[in-house]
Amino acid sequence: MMEPCWSVLSSFVVRLPIDLDGIFVHDSPLRWAARDSSKPRRVGTEEWVLHADEAWSRTNLDAANEDVLRSLTEAFFRAVGVPARSPAFASLHRWRYATPRSPQDREVVVDRDR
Repeated sequence: MMEPCWSVLSSFVVRLPIDLDGIFVHDSPLRWAARDSSKPRRVGTEEWVLHADEAWSRTNLDAANEDVLRSLTEAFFRAVGVPARSPAFASLHRWRYATPRSPQDREVVVDRDR
């Protein structure tokens, strides 16, 4: 059984005043956020990838895109403790089958017939 995950890519014209490049979040609609623009050879806009909590994603699986984007963006700014601002660009993706509910208890699974 797989769990869903709402994902957001938000771009900002200027660098956000956040002293970290990635966080895990608890007790929030947001589970994880990473400054995508901090990767090597990434220049230009400030970009953050946001992943929603599995339970929140499951509950909001069929929510309107605008509501999901607003909720996750608000959760992000609460988590990092800076005033909210609107992204110059945002893209939203709903992964219906993102993560396994209970991972395999084996390190590797191999199909020997392939």
